[in-house]
Amino acid sequence: MIFTKRLKPENQQLSTILAFALIPLSGFATDVYIPSLPSMAADLKVSDIQVQLTLTLFLISYGVAQLFVGSLLDAFGRYRIN
Repeated sequence: MIFTKRLKPENQQLSTILAFALIPLSGFATDVYIPSLPSMAADLKVSDIQVQLTLTLFLISYGVAQLFVGSLLDAFGRYRIN
């Protein structure tokens, strides 16, 4: 049997607004990071490829983490918005 927690009616609208406000933040990390790659390479005195590798590793770990976070949410439940 699956039990889901329901939000109080006064919190439903706030939860919906916060959920939709967080969606654009997923790409914010790369949008800030990419323009700074050349100056990071110069400051750290490493090649451009080495600095680009950090972005590649971030994106791979971001994708793999989705598998674990999804499993945790399925195991412990989610709040129902509606």
